[in-house]
Amino acid sequence: RNRERILNHIVRTFRDEVDPKNMLRVAAETLARGMGAESCQVFRRAADFVHGPEGPDGLPWKAFMPGARYGGVDNISAVPVLERLDSGEEMVEIEILGRLVLAVPTHYRQRVNGAIVLWRFLERGAWGDDDRLLITDIADQVGIANEQIAAHEDIVRLSRTDGLTGLFNRRAFFEELDR
Repeated sequence: RNRERILNHIVRTFRDEVDPKNMLRVAAETLARGMGAESCQVFRRAADFVHGPEGPDGLPWKAFMPGARYGGVDNISAVPVLERLDSGEEMVEIEILGRLVLAVPTHYRQRVNGAIVLWRFLERGAWGDDDRLLITDIADQVGIANEQIAAHEDIVRLSRTDGLTGLFNRRAFFEELDR
């Protein structure tokens, strides 16, 4: 019952957010607090996903890109976890930097579209079965949010570019010129 209450609170909190990008930030903060984690990171799968070299910050940008973060753990620390999720693992539990890590991929229509990574101090204790079930349930909801953000970005891109040339259309050109 407690797990269901936490799930409902977390989902309601980030679903009430209007700004798509802020939705993931609110989800990361609410999830960390609700699960007693020190830090939470939400990653999104890049739309043009291709295995390739790492990005400028050491993250495998072609696979996952940062969506939101709450807490003091930086995104680079999650690289080993993201690599394991990218190889097909459905849940990762390891110790990194003196912290226990619990991570799951997010899905939309049976396709991985992101990941959630939770960090907890060792003193706080190991992740329990309720934690594993809760993060799995929440991952489905975050997967929907990731898909909504991707669709929003596609709409913005389509409304600003010419379909044939890929260049800015007149309105976007003048907006960028002013900026």
